[in-house]
Amino acid sequence: MSLWQIAPKIPPSLHYHGLDKITSQLLYNRGVMPDDAKSFLLADTYYDSMLFTDMGKVVERIRLAVSSSEKILVYGDYDVDGICAVSILWDYLYTKMHANVIPFIPSRFNDGYGLSQKQVDKFISDGTSLIITVDCGITAVSVAEHIKKLGIDLIVTDHHHPKDELPDCFAIIHPQRGYPFQEITGSAVAYKLIQAISGNLDTTEYMDLVALSTICDIVDLKSENRSFVKSGLKVINSKKRVGIAKLMEISNIDFVDVYHIGYILGPKINASGRIYDAFDGLRLLSTKKEEYAHLLAVKLDNLNKERKKLLEDTLSSIIPKIDSSLDFNLVVSDDWHEGIIGLVAGRITEVSNRPSIVLTKKTKDLYIGSARSVNGFNIVNYLEKNSSLLEGFGGHTAAAGLQIKQKNIPILKKSLETDASQFFKNVTKEKTINIDDVVSMSNVNESLYDEINTLSPFGKGNPIPVFLMQGVKILSAYNVGKSNEFLKMKLTDKDGDSIFDAIWFTPNLTTDILSTLAYIDIVFSLNKNVWGNVSKIEFRIIDLKPSVF
Repeated sequence: MSLWQIAPKIPPSLHYHGLDKITSQLLYNRGVMPDDAKSFLLADTYYDSMLFTDMGKVVERIRLAVSSSEKILVYGDYDVDGICAVSILWDYLYTKMHANVIPFIPSRFNDGYGLSQKQVDKFISDGTSLIITVDCGITAVSVAEHIKKLGIDLIVTDHHHPKDELPDCFAIIHPQRGYPFQEITGSAVAYKLIQAISGNLDTTEYMDLVALSTICDIVDLKSENRSFVKSGLKVINSKKRVGIAKLMEISNIDFVDVYHIGYILGPKINASGRIYDAFDGLRLLSTKKEEYAHLLAVKLDNLNKERKKLLEDTLSSIIPKIDSSLDFNLVVSDDWHEGIIGLVAGRITEVSNRPSIVLTKKTKDLYIGSARSVNGFNIVNYLEKNSSLLEGFGGHTAAAGLQIKQKNIPILKKSLETDASQFFKNVTKEKTINIDDVVSMSNVNESLYDEINTLSPFGKGNPIPVFLMQGVKILSAYNVGKSNEFLKMKLTDKDGDSIFDAIWFTPNLTTDILSTLAYIDIVFSLNKNVWGNVSKIEFRIIDLKPSVF
């Protein structure tokens, strides 16, 4: 059973002037103080690109390379953020500056994550004299040293967690070096670089790709990230980028929000790098040809279906075996598809509410893995603590990748279980549902829905508002969905004055049990259901319990 936690009320000393009660409470719950409320609601926070350490010398070096017709390599990563970052920087250098520039995304299966010395050597032997990384490179200490010995300039642009030793290279552009907001994505760093080169702080042409990466990389939607997404969603919905427009078309989506990008469009772009070749994702985002974009969109859609099937088959063999008594999940196989192990780790973490690592065999005695974590358990820090056991690692607070020799796996497992056990001594083991406010059914209408949506776009760090309603009566409850896996209900208040439809996508109670309950308390979010010219508000149930009067 989940623990319901209602947010504390706004202290009497704080006043959100000009804002209504619920909006004020929602802002306070998200850590937005009165002085910052206007900026948050307008989503107009942007910082000067030149604040990055080394930005000035990087701009000068790139301009010199372009004017001298040097061969430039833009080297990225195979996830959505990396694909978007390569597209942004390569397209700008090629189409706007007419540079002699080549885009490259490594193969997850042949090259692995980050700078591959083998691939770098190929490009250098072919005349490349400037290498620019996007969304990778900050931990590539040995490869950077190799590149420097060859007399080649390397510019690292990245946002991943840096280790104590930084690459010895021409320059590093990283949000932890001089920039006032450290939580932007690799694509946002690439975007800031082209802003600095162009001198135009209001460039919006590539904002759709920044929004796409910001949502899919699951960074907090606050400060500049919130502004990127709000602006970028407008660009995406204008359908100016033919690749995204075709992806929307085959997905039967006419208008996108954060949900559609995070759960429908993003996974299709990601599938190219997970299952096959990330270059197809890059081609989709970069092409100007409608017919080619359609073919690529269909291909990525089919790859995503293959990815879903692989994930379902893998999870069906893992989830029943998860030991709920452990505080850390580490599972190993010799034959899981390495393109989906991050998704598997994420699902295990979601189901168990515990940090997880999924490992699969790469070579004779080397395993590669993906880690996913829970709030407060910084997985990169714990991997760093155990770095002597690892062949390599890198990532974020909540997600990371690693390589480890087979003999060290049991040692790592024991160490992380000890760390997690210590961590969870002071943390509740129950899944906690955070509730923004308590409302009555008479308060709910389209005006309330519109009021709540002044805080959109919603996502990590700015979640969809969640409410508690007490003393609700069930008028009817029946199953819907292809496999009757969802629960549809009609609800009313104690007096029967209001009636609302509700849907529960992850029900843990049956209609038989619900029929025995006189009144219930529900935790829910609001959704506007539009059919033709008619719109009505419905509840999306998150959890419910019997009412106690």
